[in-house]
This record gives sequence, C-alpha cells and structure tokens, in this order.
Amino acid sequence: MRSIAYCAALAAAAGLLAADGALGANPGPTFVDPAGDAAGAPDVTAVLVTSGATAVTFTIRTADAAAWVDAAAILDLDADADSATGNAGGRPGYELAYVLHSLHDSFTLDRSNGEHVERPAATASLSGATLTITVPLSELGNGPTIGFRISTPARTGEDVAPDGSQPEWRFSPAATVRSIAASFTPAAPAHGRLFVVARVRTVFSDGTTGTAPVACTARLRRLPLSGSCRWRIPADASGKTLSIVVRAAGLRRAYSFRVR
Repeated sequence: MRSIAYCAALAAAAGLLAADGALGANPGPTFVDPAGDAAGAPDVTAVLVTSGATAVTFTIRTADAAAWVDAAAILDLDADADSATGNAGGRPGYELAYVLHSLHDSFTLDRSNGEHVERPAATASLSGATLTITVPLSELGNGPTIGFRISTPARTGEDVAPDGSQPEWRFSPAATVRSIAASFTPAAPAHGRLFVVARVRTVFSDGTTGTAPVACTARLRRLPLSGSCRWRIPADASGKTLSIVVRAAGLRRAYSFRVR
C-alpha cells in the first residue's frame, strides 16, 4: 500500500486533548493534501476517514469557508481499490461519484453502470470550511480496501486531492489501531520550563496513520504532576525522573525522562 502523510495533532496547542471518557471514540486515518494548490477553489488540506459499523464518514477540511461560494465538491470512490474497473461520472477507476452541487442544495450520486441517483442514501453537510460526507455501507459495499479522491471545481479553479503524486488515497474500513506514538516539545524536559505532548500519531493495521482524542498523566518521582499533556516542570526537578502515560484509541504508552 502507498505510504501517506499523516496529520500531526498539536495536542495541547490545538485543543485536541480530551477527557478519559472520550478515548473510546473510533479514530480513523487522516490524509493530508498540500495547501496553496487550489487556484481559486476550496483548498483541501486534510481528510479524516472514520469507519463505523454501518457507514464511512469523510470529514474534508479546507483552508477557508469563503472559497465554497459557488463551488462544488466531488467524492470519487474506488470501492474495489482496482483502478482497472469502474467509470462513475466518466472518471475511470471509480465505482461511485458523489457530487455536492455548486449551490449546495443538491447532493447526487453517479454509479459506474451509468445510473444517476438524485437522492442517495449518503448525506453531505457543509459547515464553514468543513464538508462532511457520510456513505452507508449499504451503498458503498464491503470491499476490504477503498480508494478515494476529492475534487472541488469552482468558477476560477479546482483542487484535486491527493495531488498528482498519487492518483488516490486508500484505506481499509476494518483496519484497527496497532500502536500510538507521542512526541514532545522540547524533546526532553527541563526544570522550570513547560513540557508539552506536541504530537500523537495512531498507526493502523493497514499502514495508514492518523490521530485520536488523547489524555495524559505525569508523575515526578512518583508524585502526580498537575496538568494534562502540558506541564510546568518544577524549578527544583533537575535530575529527577519524569514518568508520563499517554492514552489514545484505547491504547496506553508510557515514557520516562530524566529532567535536565
């Protein structure tokens, strides 16, 4: 499977931290598209894919809301991950083509067999700069691997994600989180300084990566340290051991540092 870029969660700064109760949320892979390549159309920056028991949801984030005026969106789905089959909406390799039309009052589906569906079971919702499309498995099918791409045709341009370096992104709806990994800012704690869980990455069984709600606890010489994923290291902590536990996607990972 092609390697993909992952969307790094700036956990403390971006407010992605969550209480323990949110850690059961079903995370999904996040696919990143370069910013600044939209040429007057909605600029796709990231797509979060969440798979559930009955549907797959595509959360499509763009650079700004204003670009969506008179702009459409097309979600092409390669339901069998085979570029040699399918021709939905005239696009070779895709079995399904969902279209949010430019006035945003119509959402339709074109199938590979030429069928045009005015009111598909899938739904679309545009809120500010974020478009959310939910496709039920009854319409998508149960293929082990799904390929997809997003395009945003507008009056003066269009963004196609992923860009020309790869024809589509791929993921497995049944993929599970195998591991989590955190990085810190700075790389090691220093006495009297702020120490932050800067990035947390989830790694899935199909090789894709993403993020998930995070919770953290810290102990300094076995004593709890106030804060969650963001701590002010005491001024007298030099030489002491800082133990941190990061929890995300139902997994737990421990880290140990010697305070400088």
